Amino acid sequence: YWYEKRGDFFVVACADCTGHGVPGAFMSMIGTTLLNKIIEKKEVVSCHQALRELDEELQKALRQEDTDLDNISMDGMDIALCAIEGDLLIFAGANNPLWIVRENQFNSNFSAPRTSIVHGDTHFLIDCKADRQPVSTYARVMDFEQVYIKLEKNDSCFMFSDGITDQFGGAKGKKWGKIRFMNFLLSIANRPLPEQNDLIQEAFYEWKGKYQQIDDVCLIGFKIL
Repeated sequence: YWYEKRGDFFVVACADCTGHGVPGAFMSMIGTTLLNKIIEKKEVVSCHQALRELDEELQKALRQEDTDLDNISMDGMDIALCAIEGDLLIFAGANNPLWIVRENQFNSNFSAPRTSIVHGDTHFLIDCKADRQPVSTYARVMDFEQVYIKLEKNDSCFMFSDGITDQFGGAKGKKWGKIRFMNFLLSIANRPLPEQNDLIQEAFYEWKGKYQQIDDVCLIGFKIL
């Protein structure tokens, strides 16, 4: 996880690096260093531009510019990156989405490019789509795109690694999955955010049960006051 205040923007990132243990820690250090470098550059003015530069800098750091994909490192990261100024949220993601849980009183007919909606009883969830490519050398390289959202009071924003949704468990040993996780967030949306944190942890471990945890888990949640 990474966050910084830059000018009028509050910038937050949740990244999932390849590797575990020492290799994963090494990738995390590189990612943090590069994010600090990129966000400080005055000419970087958007989230999708920051991801593009992160992609380029990471390839240089790992010597991935070689076009022979059979002979280079495929290390990299999935990342969700957002910047907030006032009631404006700008998001760009590499495989990792951003979810916004909003009260139904704020127009549950909401629509915006690169988003979809899941409805609950008292709230609805805005799924801000990420690009389906990591930050790293990849066979199908395209520009990252970004999403613009006008925030409302009491919006809750969530960014997470796939360790939480890919965890096996339950009666049939299936993944928790994004739909199940979305519906759970909607079911606890009326609770204070610290209490939601406790409930998510309890639900995750209850789902996991006797199954081994398959991956690291990082979940960031913050509320608009």
